[in-house]
Amino acid sequence: MHMDARSDTLNRAGRYVAQTSGYRAFIPAPLPPEPQIALTPELATLLSAADRAIGKLDGSVLTLPNADLILLMWLAFFLRGVVEVADEAADTARRILQLRESLRAVIAERLGRAAGNGHKVLETLFDRPIVDVNDVMAVTDTSYAAANTLVARMAEAGVLSEMTGFARNRKFRFASYIALFNDGPV
Repeated sequence: MHMDARSDTLNRAGRYVAQTSGYRAFIPAPLPPEPQIALTPELATLLSAADRAIGKLDGSVLTLPNADLILLMWLAFFLRGVVEVADEAADTARRILQLRESLRAVIAERLGRAAGNGHKVLETLFDRPIVDVNDVMAVTDTSYAAANTLVARMAEAGVLSEMTGFARNRKFRFASYIALFNDGPV
């Protein structure tokens, strides 16, 4: 939830509270966060590796004449990582918005009267980039035949691509969106 910039701002991590002196103080939200963070296998592995690395660092620091040097090196490394990841995330967000706008134009140009439903499908693809005709039917509230025709037209326009190779039970992916999160081509 976002509130007026001059008043309190609330989000999942915490809230900013306007102070009488004119600055805003960040008040963290209580742990665990709601909704809880999904501990994926990759995140669990990274968390375990980080825990081991901090344990090694803790043991090493005890033998150093000046432990502040290690802390400063770690802090610089961490901040470089934050900058790099934030820059990558901002670049990906920019490319997502560009993709969205370019595909909205393609849909408007190529789908004619079906453009309204095409735009509905496009918006859902950003949350769920792999769909089948039944998914499109539910999003557009149309018949199976109409949804199937829409999927075919969106595939012809380059928005969707069939990924199973089957004649039945086909799945379609939003390949250009998925490619934004991969280093290589889709």
